[in-house]
This record gives sequence, structure tokens and C-alpha cells, in this order.
Amino acid sequence: LYFTTTRLHRYFDKSMDWTGGEGANVRIIKIKVNENSYNYNGHGGGGGGDDSSANSLGIVLGVIIGLVVIGLICFLFYKYKRRQEKRDNTLYKGLTEHDQLGHSGGRL
Repeated sequence: LYFTTTRLHRYFDKSMDWTGGEGANVRIIKIKVNENSYNYNGHGGGGGGDDSSANSLGIVLGVIIGLVVIGLICFLFYKYKRRQEKRDNTLYKGLTEHDQLGHSGGRL
């Protein structure tokens, strides 16, 4: 059984450690479960069991595709947030401090 753990939430919080000082940001973990694959047919063909190199390749490709998709989602989210920040900065450009604070003068 293969699964992954990530610290993707830290990327969105802008607190991701890119130095590796806090350990890996993405981990791939393998656990032996002493069971055959759900697609193992018991005859050595047709999808599982004896064809371990093909299964390993499929798992590796699946993990790579998954990581690419996660990276793409992060990139798109980053671009979206940047566009929002630029739009917000454009809205406030040219306003006085009084206009930005509103009529309450910054007090609630």
C-alpha cells in the first residue's frame, strides 16, 4: 500500500520550509499489508501479482502525475492570489488615507 503525506497547508499559509530544516514537505510511504492487489486474478496475468515491474511503473507514474497535478493547483492558486492582490492595490491607488480608512477613521 502506497500513500502520500504533504504539508500543502503550509504552502497556502506561506509558512512552508523550503530549506528542508523541518523535514520533507512531501512524503511517499509504503506499507506491507500481506495481501494481493485488488486486481490480482490469481493466475499470474491480467493485471497483478507476478507482473511487479509493470505495477511499480504504474505506481511511480501515478505518483508523478499526482504531484504534477498538485503543483499545478498550487501554481494556479498562487497566480489567482497575486491577481487579487494587484486588483486590490489598484483599487486603493490614489485614495487618501482618510478614504482608505472610511468615515470611522479606522475605529470600529
